[in-house]
Amino acid sequence: MKIGFWRKFWKVLESLFKKVFQQSGEEVFGSWRPLFSKKGFRKGVFRGKVFPLKFEKFLEVWNLFLKKVPGRKVFGKSETLFSKKGFTNKKNFAKKKVAVLISHLAEGGAERAASQLTFMLSSRYCVFLILFEDRISYSYAGRVLNLNLPARKNFFWKIYNFIVRVFAVWRLKRRERFFASISFLDSANLVNLFSKGRERCILTFRIDYRGYSGGFLFTFLGWIYRFFSWKFDRAVVVSYGARRGLLERFMLKEERVEVIYNVCPLEEIGRLSKEGLGEVWEGLFCFPVIVHVGRLEEQKGHRSLLKLFAAVKARLPEVRLMFLGEGELRGELWEYAHRLGLRGWDRNGVGGGMDRVLEADVYFMGFERNPFRFLKRAKVFAFPSFFEGFPNALLEALACGLPVASSDCLSGPREILAPGSGLEGTARGIEFGEYGILLPVPRFSDPFELSEVEVFWRDAILRLLEDEALWWYYHSQARRRAEDFSPACIRRQWLKILEE
Repeated sequence: MKIGFWRKFWKVLESLFKKVFQQSGEEVFGSWRPLFSKKGFRKGVFRGKVFPLKFEKFLEVWNLFLKKVPGRKVFGKSETLFSKKGFTNKKNFAKKKVAVLISHLAEGGAERAASQLTFMLSSRYCVFLILFEDRISYSYAGRVLNLNLPARKNFFWKIYNFIVRVFAVWRLKRRERFFASISFLDSANLVNLFSKGRERCILTFRIDYRGYSGGFLFTFLGWIYRFFSWKFDRAVVVSYGARRGLLERFMLKEERVEVIYNVCPLEEIGRLSKEGLGEVWEGLFCFPVIVHVGRLEEQKGHRSLLKLFAAVKARLPEVRLMFLGEGELRGELWEYAHRLGLRGWDRNGVGGGMDRVLEADVYFMGFERNPFRFLKRAKVFAFPSFFEGFPNALLEALACGLPVASSDCLSGPREILAPGSGLEGTARGIEFGEYGILLPVPRFSDPFELSEVEVFWRDAILRLLEDEALWWYYHSQARRRAEDFSPACIRRQWLKILEE
């Protein structure tokens, strides 16, 4: 380096230290020269006397200096202190690294929550997104580390795959020296737990385990979480009902289980909901459309929704039903809709092309990157789940101003739609909550005859479709409730857990 650089360097540094000491009320005369050692910035020489330099004071001066002298910032490990471009950032003052573990970032509520968490933490931390499979559908912030270790079906291959995942993540943690690691869903939670090093280990649980009846796998998971509870620092759940279920089933300590609701990015949802649909789909939404967002699996109650929709359509022939989501029951639900006399349309090409869209009754749209443009134009959001943790789809429907009819399942819907009613209440009929309608959980039995609970569902949806005053009331309340789950509020809770 040129001598002129060092003269400029010491001149700027000296002026900054004088400025700081003068602000504290001390008189500064003479020159100030720092002393370096292998352990860092330890002592200073001032007016011929050696004195220990407070770390807080040095950090304040250091930040002021980085603003004055141009240089590149180093996030993570730093090998050198100086470069030709200026004074680089020191390792001790770089952003802390946080790892977010999840199997993949394709469709799903947990996957969307992990995606949103990377954006909330990226301004404070250096975020690493660790994936087991190379499937990404959501946007993210930070750096992706793909392990290319997809799930296996064979039991022995599952055990082998788990061991390899644990070893791979352990090596990453050791190399990158993460400050904290946050995992989503059981597959990533177990890997995070058994690969723990010196970092803060935070597990997140997305469902209410009281909804599970039992079985070997559930018993084994409970034993693992209970026996190795000393290894993780915090367990984060998405609702107070899910917290109660975790404490009852896994018998964890109450002080180690925290509740952080899912975030609702209102600005992003508002922007995406304004995107166009095209002439054909805009024509469809001239009719009243009931929409459901979620994976097509047994837990979501789609069969009951199809059956009661057929009863609603018998009274209002112009009504339509739309499923936004992918899943293993897609073929079965298509056949069941045909048995009910409903005409289906599938985005994969089954049921006709785009010229047959307006003739169908039920639409299987598959995974949709931007479901908000459909939610914004729909009439009612139906959510007949058997159990949940904290339903993202329900919150996003409220953010789009969509009136909601939801099952009063474990857990989440009651906390969202009727927050003042407590956790013990259970709907026995049609319950008009403050922000939406709660109904009993529908249980599918007869494929053609409506049960008593399904009759409640039919009447509630008809009420929303026919009573314009009721529809406008819940339309205005929906957006108001969604504002309680803003990113700024949820981000503060995450930072508190990470920094405590």
